[in-house]
Amino acid sequence: MVTSHPLPDDLVELIADRFRVLSEPTRIKLLDRLREGEATVLELTELVGTTQQNVSKHLGILQRAGIVARRKQGNFAYYRIV
Repeated sequence: MVTSHPLPDDLVELIADRFRVLSEPTRIKLLDRLREGEATVLELTELVGTTQQNVSKHLGILQRAGIVARRKQGNFAYYRIV
């Protein structure tokens, strides 16, 4: 017996957007580290082995997608999974 439960178009778009965001290996590495807790861009840069600008770019994409959040403390920004 097959039941049909089509997903609404807006939900399909949301799911597709999330998969697009997660399709970049660097973002998966960042999220894997953030599973352990908050981290600064500097800490994440050392882990991923790329530039601060590159890490910041990927974190911005994850933040706009609602996957990570950012908080400022002094001169540092801390990122965490939402």
